[in-house]
Amino acid sequence: MYIDVREKDEWDLGHLDGALHLPLSELQAGKIPEDLPRDIPLYLYCARGRRALIAKAILAPAYPLAQNLTKGYEELALNLNRDLDLNL
Repeated sequence: MYIDVREKDEWDLGHLDGALHLPLSELQAGKIPEDLPRDIPLYLYCARGRRALIAKAILAPAYPLAQNLTKGYEELALNLNRDLDLNL
């Protein structure tokens, strides 16, 4: 599951199809959806990777399969459109 941790204005400009929008500001405020799955990988992304890394640190204790994608949204979208390896 892809999780976009960018803020709403960034999300509105574009996001990965099927991604869940969960802004870092909400995670930092403790707003984690109760139905967020714990048994599948959660691929966290933002614009460049820094906020996704912070989000991973927040989620990691309860969500051990959370992963920070080091590539930002634009590069991820380009890679997905070209069907390239994301180097997870």
